Amino acid sequence: MMPQPALSCATTSTSSNTVTRSFTAPAEPAALVDMVQIVPRLLCAETMADLLCTSRQLRCLVHEATNSIAIDGKGLQTQCQVGEFVQALINGCWPCLQILKIRYWVKANQDGQLNLSGYNQIFSCFGVDAMSQLVAGKWSALKHLDVSDNKLDSAAIACLVQADWPLETLHLSNNVLDLEAMEHLVQGSWPRLKQLTLRYCRLNVQTVAILAQVQWPLQQLDLSHNRLDANAMTHLAQGNWPDLEKLSLAHNDLAPEAITRLFQADWPHLVALDITEGHPHSLGIVGLCEAHWPKLTCTRLQFRGFGGHRLLRMQEGIHDRSLFGR
Repeated sequence: MMPQPALSCATTSTSSNTVTRSFTAPAEPAALVDMVQIVPRLLCAETMADLLCTSRQLRCLVHEATNSIAIDGKGLQTQCQVGEFVQALINGCWPCLQILKIRYWVKANQDGQLNLSGYNQIFSCFGVDAMSQLVAGKWSALKHLDVSDNKLDSAAIACLVQADWPLETLHLSNNVLDLEAMEHLVQGSWPRLKQLTLRYCRLNVQTVAILAQVQWPLQQLDLSHNRLDANAMTHLAQGNWPDLEKLSLAHNDLAPEAITRLFQADWPHLVALDITEGHPHSLGIVGLCEAHWPKLTCTRLQFRGFGGHRLLRMQEGIHDRSLFGR
């Protein structure tokens, strides 16, 4: 029997003494289940009436105070089940909701696990129909959205950008962001978006060229585990993100020319750069000494074969490119 997706809610009171409550239960079409449905025959009618009233008040309190909902949809098998659950989520109102995570809504195997090695064959339960329902949520306080690992396609992304949420953080890792999907994504009206995560999205030079045109005030951008090369770096370096502080390009096809082009970017507030697992024997890493990133203090250079003597040379500012030759 497939495991049921889990629903977790964290609620915080608005009084001077902050109190945090947590609620975790198997996901049902109704987000919260009345406790009076569990033991109806053990209590007298008067006690049942009091308990029912208390339960309804508690439910109202939880809905009004909840600021974070995380849903793990592993094991949910049908789009009908997904639709019912999303509709129940929307009906809950959640006026204080700030963080929403809906992940792993894809068909799992008999053990409830995802076989990402065969990702092309995985059937997504969280498709355009579910997304069109989700964006109807009137969550005026929603700032952080994570819909990673759902295999969202261009149609679902087209629905997502219609949401009227003041997003500051958006995680879309492990979805299918092809050219059409990226064209939809950049239409998102998110003037406060500061963090964008697009790991394992099969990004390439065409999709990065479109992404580089957005005017979101990005501070953190994660493009790791994609298919980015030197041409993609040419477009990325043109991104008008003056407030960018953290950039991850780990596990991409970053040859020396790609690194050289990246260093042409004008990101004066860049603090951290991750270019793990590029081409260690021919990486033009000495260009870091010439990049226009005066605040750069953290650079992750986890390469096989990147000896300590090369790091010392780079630290001394000696631009002997033969040290980084093949």
